[in-house]
Amino acid sequence: MTSYDYDAPIDEYGRPTEKFWRFREVLSEYGPVADLPPAPEVLGAGSDVDLSEWASLSAVLEVRGGPLHEGPVPPTFEELDVDRGLVRYEVTVPGPRQPYPLVARGLRDLAVVYVDGVRAGVLTEEDPQLKEPVAGHARVELWVESLGRVNYGPRSGEAKGITGGLLHERQFLHGVRARGLRLDALDSVTGIGFGELPGGGSPGLYRGAVDVRGAGDAVLELPGWTRGFVWVNGFGLGRYWSAGPQRTLYVPGPVLREGRNEVWVLELEDAPAHGPALRLRAPDPAHEDPPVTS
Repeated sequence: MTSYDYDAPIDEYGRPTEKFWRFREVLSEYGPVADLPPAPEVLGAGSDVDLSEWASLSAVLEVRGGPLHEGPVPPTFEELDVDRGLVRYEVTVPGPRQPYPLVARGLRDLAVVYVDGVRAGVLTEEDPQLKEPVAGHARVELWVESLGRVNYGPRSGEAKGITGGLLHERQFLHGVRARGLRLDALDSVTGIGFGELPGGGSPGLYRGAVDVRGAGDAVLELPGWTRGFVWVNGFGLGRYWSAGPQRTLYVPGPVLREGRNEVWVLELEDAPAHGPALRLRAPDPAHEDPPVTS
């Protein structure tokens, strides 16, 4: 889970914060306090991750996705049994019709849109309309991601996905096909057909490896990556997003092993144009950013 409470007495790297020492002072007035456990081992030497294989999002969905749902309106994540992950919505704009604005009404939370196979934009809850109008007979795909769930207040229990329908100008689009991809379906990538790396920083599932010498707590740097998820040896590290402020993902030492370690990156928008690059290194206690909710 890439979330962090800035006011916690222990940070995600297991280090006591100033609040910890203040707690300790107060509690010591009422009884003995235990000694601190030894600091965890940290990674012995940094190393670059060699990502050498790739599979498209559609190929991953075909193998690891849930059943196809087709109906008059877009189903929610909950109706597709997706608590965490993605849903691909597909619809064909009826025609012949002149170009009109396309709106994902009630979008929760973010969608990457393709029109006739070409990326057309990224929609959000605050900006759910495509910049360019869409004409009749166009095939539209919307890859929607849930960015997390509210656990207090009036929006508790809200549905995720496209909750208010797809509008082409004022007309609702029907015949919506949808298929979900749960994150826990990617605990394994067996059966997914990987191929050579694509050009142009395409979204998709990247697979590679990193050699570890001196396994211990580490962080993973993702320079140039945009938005997605990372797994190391099948363990989900969490979400990354170039929007920040998070710049690294924490890698618990027990996840790593001496020698070869497998790394998967599910990029949803744009991988680095200069070629996939990741680096595993030891945390720097003086300068490390605590992870925050993305």
